[in-house]
Amino acid sequence: MKKKTVLISLFLFLFFANFSLWGVNFLIIDNCNLLSSKQANSLKNKARDISTKYKCGIYIALVPDINQLNSEYTFNNIEEYAEYYFSEYCKGMGSSGDGVLLLMSMKERDYDVLAHGDFGNKAFTDYGKTAISSSFLTYFSDDNWFSGFDSYLNKVEKYLERAEQGNPVDADAKLKSNNYIVLIIMFLCFALVFAVIIIDSRRVNKKYGPETPLAAKQMKNIRQQNLNQNNTNPGNMGGTHINSSGFSHHSGKF
Repeated sequence: MKKKTVLISLFLFLFFANFSLWGVNFLIIDNCNLLSSKQANSLKNKARDISTKYKCGIYIALVPDINQLNSEYTFNNIEEYAEYYFSEYCKGMGSSGDGVLLLMSMKERDYDVLAHGDFGNKAFTDYGKTAISSSFLTYFSDDNWFSGFDSYLNKVEKYLERAEQGNPVDADAKLKSNNYIVLIIMFLCFALVFAVIIIDSRRVNKKYGPETPLAAKQMKNIRQQNLNQNNTNPGNMGGTHINSSGFSHHSGKF
């Protein structure tokens, strides 16, 4: 009985070990021959080290066309294909499948930065994925692929470190870093506006009488301007928008 238990435990260990190694083999996939063997190995080693350190799979996949390598499905956009690719090949790490994938399609020149898993979506917020994209797009515009992917891995490592410390990179985190300065500036501006309104109101009322509601009109205009500004700037809320399949995305053109 004891021998049987040992054999079962060994089988399970080998199964999950092979499963993890199988996922690691897909860390860097270049089906477009953009990288030399030396460059690909360098990036794969770096991605493996980061993945192992933070227990979050780091993946890069380059494909000629999102519908060329798979005849079973037809994908409408890069995000659909990224979800399929991650689920089929990457898998992520840990019980929730933590991982981040940069997938690029050369035909459409589309890219998608996808995050998955509890820690993966925590580390790579919507703001964070957008910022990570900025780190490689500059290089890609000059077809400097290796430097772009290396910059991507550097950013990913930094964001994982921040998330592990309990302070993920996010829009509201950026705002909090300048919170006191912003509050002081806002207070001074409102105080100045209020003082000007009071002074103008008194002058007008003294000259024309109390029937001219200048202060009320100015306050109404200010409130309306603030309302319009708030309605046109909804993107600073922070956080991660996760779909029903557990994925979050940032996609675009390169």
